[in-house]
Amino acid sequence: MLDSEERTVVGRASQGDMAAFEVLVRRYQASAVGYAASILRDMHAAEDAAQEAFVSAWLSLRDLRDPEAFGGWLRRLVFTQCNRLQRRKRVPTVELGAVGDTLAAPEIPPDTALELQERQRALLEAVDGLSPALKETVLLYYFGEHSLKEIAAFLEIPASTVGKRLHDARARLKGKAARMDRETASAGFARRVIERVVSIPFDSTVLSTVVPTLQAAGVPCSWARAAGVLGHAFTFSMHEGCGSCCWHGNIDWWLFFDRLEGLGCGFEKFQAIQGNPRIQPLSDAALKRLKEKTWASVRASIDRGVPAIAWGPMTKAQQEDGAAGHDFLVWENQYRRNLINWALLVGYDEQAKRYVVRHPVRDNDEYEVPFDEFGMLDPVSWYCVLVPEGSVAVDREDVARQSLVDAMRFSKGTRYDPEKAVYAVEAEGLAAYELWQKEVESGRASVQHAAGFGRLLTALRTAAADYLNEVATDLPQETHRALDRAERAYREELNVLEELTATCEAAGAEAAWSETARRVAARGIGAALKCEQEAIEAIREAAGDPDCRGAWAVTASTHVSAARRAR
Repeated sequence: MLDSEERTVVGRASQGDMAAFEVLVRRYQASAVGYAASILRDMHAAEDAAQEAFVSAWLSLRDLRDPEAFGGWLRRLVFTQCNRLQRRKRVPTVELGAVGDTLAAPEIPPDTALELQERQRALLEAVDGLSPALKETVLLYYFGEHSLKEIAAFLEIPASTVGKRLHDARARLKGKAARMDRETASAGFARRVIERVVSIPFDSTVLSTVVPTLQAAGVPCSWARAAGVLGHAFTFSMHEGCGSCCWHGNIDWWLFFDRLEGLGCGFEKFQAIQGNPRIQPLSDAALKRLKEKTWASVRASIDRGVPAIAWGPMTKAQQEDGAAGHDFLVWENQYRRNLINWALLVGYDEQAKRYVVRHPVRDNDEYEVPFDEFGMLDPVSWYCVLVPEGSVAVDREDVARQSLVDAMRFSKGTRYDPEKAVYAVEAEGLAAYELWQKEVESGRASVQHAAGFGRLLTALRTAAADYLNEVATDLPQETHRALDRAERAYREELNVLEELTATCEAAGAEAAWSETARRVAARGIGAALKCEQEAIEAIREAAGDPDCRGAWAVTASTHVSAARRAR
């Protein structure tokens, strides 16, 4: 059983509180590493597995229904990562964790580090002959400062069983382990985990695959820059009733192609669209040649240490079995539809001619797929693989100005034609705020999704503020004052969103809007909208685009999509 304080910490972390999650990392890191060491028999690999497990925990913590189950749930994530590391020994893979902006561990004096390594090696050797159950219990005890009760919660066994296992292990070790000091995970472990989870802020499979691919290819690109250039930082979509809405759909499945090269990397695209009557499909022979060519290009890229990006890399059977690349969302019409997403190709088995697929934004799990049997699972039977070709020269000022113009177009709902959109929305940009406010005021807004919208906007507008701060170096000095105003407006919006999200969370806990909660939430949305208007007006000034003057003077009723009009 967790104490009340820890239940509170788990609850706060599940709502996106990074400080609370860091508390959990520091509390459980030794247990996670010790458990992984009992499986992998290698301390470096154990730390890698534990770190990946914590990243997966952050991505899926909101799905943990019972805070009491956190320890056992984390242990299962560690086991999954250990299994993944053991499988990876069979095929060449790209180690993305070694690339990018991960913080280095603090320096440890050489003599101290050597002594620590020797003690860890001795402990692993001492327990090597024990049964798996005794081994995991001993390593959890000696690598952490946990009580028997805490170890029992992690292993999901009675505390008395933990005590008996330690007694039996000590007897078999004949005092060896008893003389050893308890160890802890490396000093930089928590810092590295936190840096990793901060680096995965959006539920966008484009961002989660493009950014690590660019970093692996040696093309500098922060998450904020990618979100700003591709447009995620400035978007916000809404349906009537304010229920489930795939905010990134039109970017991830469509719009990002036109902006991708602005990030400074070229891509070789292998593509076939077999189910669109307006596009000539490839013959079976031509499609086979395309996939063979893709296979050669992807292998060459992975051999260079750079993954490739693939659309829906799974077979029909894997889709039906619940492969990591698809999940289900309940849409307003209550039909369950399949979402196919982007994923990374991080390895291959040359003999079996299979790719190793990883989905960073989901749970970082991996599976294998035949190189010529995936794709064609969406309504237009699309096969697409993007293989990075390396750095390309871009005019960074032009890219920055284009992103500002895109921000204004998103705010007006004119970045794309809703009649041609691959994902219909009923309000985009500022109109989405207005629709949300109107539906909350009327009581029709979904209380189930309200806090999620608050957290989503917080992530998006954090990226917007960070992007404007970063991109100022690409623009002339005379734009900086306006960019500063826009950034301040977004920062103020984040303060508003913090209170708004708290109000929505309280309403969600009650499963209904109270009259007071509706009024407070509606005022909060209105305040956020005002900040957004101020930011967009400042962006308009920085962009110097007279056609976008008054970009924020819109109403939600102006931007009703063709899909809604048809209904």
